Amino acid sequence: MQLKPIYTEKSLKNASLKRYTFAVPLLARKDAIKKDIAKRFGLKVLKISTLVVHGKSKRVGKKRTEKHYSSWKKAIVTTDKEIALFTAPAEEKK
Repeated sequence: MQLKPIYTEKSLKNASLKRYTFAVPLLARKDAIKKDIAKRFGLKVLKISTLVVHGKSKRVGKKRTEKHYSSWKKAIVTTDKEIALFTAPAEEKK
């Protein structure tokens, strides 16, 4: 399963509460997401919330033609331990 971490201000703030945000395939179910995250990161998943972000139409280009962006699914996962992908690297002192 393709998991893409989402880095926004809100998701990084939630990461301190051990809630991590991923973009997942549109047809992915919660049980499949839970198994994949547990296997990939080696930790226990406590809760999963999913939501579908509906695609939008936008006007682009010189002729202002309309382009449609696809819908995608977001999964907010609560775990028992931290995931290293969402922690900022410590700054080195000189």
